[in-house]
Amino acid sequence: MPDTLHPVLLHFPIVMLIVGSISLWIAVWKPDFYNRLANFMLVGGVITMVPTMITGMRSTEYAIETFQVEEELILAHQNASFVTFGVFLALVILKLIFRKKPNRIVTGILLALSIIGIVMLFISSDYGGRIVYG
Repeated sequence: MPDTLHPVLLHFPIVMLIVGSISLWIAVWKPDFYNRLANFMLVGGVITMVPTMITGMRSTEYAIETFQVEEELILAHQNASFVTFGVFLALVILKLIFRKKPNRIVTGILLALSIIGIVMLFISSDYGGRIVYG
C-alpha cells in the first residue's frame, strides 16, 4: 500500500530549505531578521525532510508499479535526497554551534553548504519529477 502523504509533504522541505538558504545569503548583509528567518526555515526544512523521506521510501513499490519506472531511478532519487538531508543537517548543526557570531571562514562554509544543498535539492526534485512525469 502506498503512502499517499509523500506528494503532500514534499513541498514543505523544498520551500523551507530554499527560503532558508536565501535568507542565509541575505543575512550576510542584514543579519538581524534574516538570520532568525534562516534558522527557523532551515531547521523546519530538515525536520520536515524526515517524514517526507519515510513516506517516499514506503511508496517505492507503488511508484515502480504505477509509473513503470526502473528501480535505479527511484534509488537515484532516494540517494540524492539522503545527500541533500546530510548537507542541510550539517549546515544546521554548524549554524547552531556558531550561532553567536560566526567568523568569515564559518560563514563561507555555511554559504557553500547552502549552495550545495540547493543544488542537491534540485537534483533530487528532478529525479522525483522523472518518476512521476517520465
